[in-house]
Amino acid sequence: MKDMLKKLAAIPSPSGTEDAMRNTLQAYLKDLDTTIDAHGSLIVHKKGEGEGIVVLAAMDTPSLFVTAADKGFSRFSPTDELTVPDGTIVQFTDGIVGVVSKDDAGQFIDTGDVPVPIGAGAAPLPSVWEIGATRLCGFALGNYAALTACLSAALEKTTKDVYYVFAAKTCIRQFSPAFMQKVKANLLISVEVSAANDYPEEKAVFLSLGQGTSLRIKDKNMLSAPDAIAYLSALPVSTVREVSMRRGIGGTVQKAFGGIKSVGIGIPTRYADTLGEMVDMKDIENTKNLLLACLSN
Repeated sequence: MKDMLKKLAAIPSPSGTEDAMRNTLQAYLKDLDTTIDAHGSLIVHKKGEGEGIVVLAAMDTPSLFVTAADKGFSRFSPTDELTVPDGTIVQFTDGIVGVVSKDDAGQFIDTGDVPVPIGAGAAPLPSVWEIGATRLCGFALGNYAALTACLSAALEKTTKDVYYVFAAKTCIRQFSPAFMQKVKANLLISVEVSAANDYPEEKAVFLSLGQGTSLRIKDKNMLSAPDAIAYLSALPVSTVREVSMRRGIGGTVQKAFGGIKSVGIGIPTRYADTLGEMVDMKDIENTKNLLLACLSN
């Protein structure tokens, strides 16, 4: 599973340019029924018993979009809460590499004498470092960890009728929930990044690495169904309840389709929205096992 995480995390996947990531996921899932919707999201159907369950995860990462360009210098706007320090090396989806710096007018990307068009998307160079036996850090590693947990679960045998949706364009708030028109489901499980705060001087630690999957009672975009939280809590998998201050993607689906019963679960992630997000393989394995227990029970 660690090898899968490393492979996925090596694929740049800025919002709106997820082709390489989608192709990799399709290769893993070649034996399953897959479709791509008009927005580029990948939908995987594993036929089984009962009413359908949707498992949702983002396929893209935070990105930088060029807003003005002149002679190899490009002004940009970041997505989400991403902050990019000066000196960060970024890569555009066509392979062009640049360095972030700033002047009195703000930050820019220096691509030398190579021009880039307005609207081009870039992201910090993908990278993963192992820290000790079970922890890893790197850019957008929380996103990649959620993706890994869902992909690995999709490759295992389960009994329920389930749709895995690997969503595109989530970080630019252009994610479309229209895929729900094509599925028959009565439960949505949204797999998200949850910010861990187990720091040395923190007096109110509510989420720690390696202690279990977060069950998000609510976040800024969704209120989880209490009976779904109770059901997941009762499964023989380590979980911890959380009220998240992050904006998840599950609420978009919940609100668009008449309040479908929904629950958010999270991969605990230190230093979320920075270039050095840290995750624990135990939490990723745990999240996979939570999904498998739910989808086979």
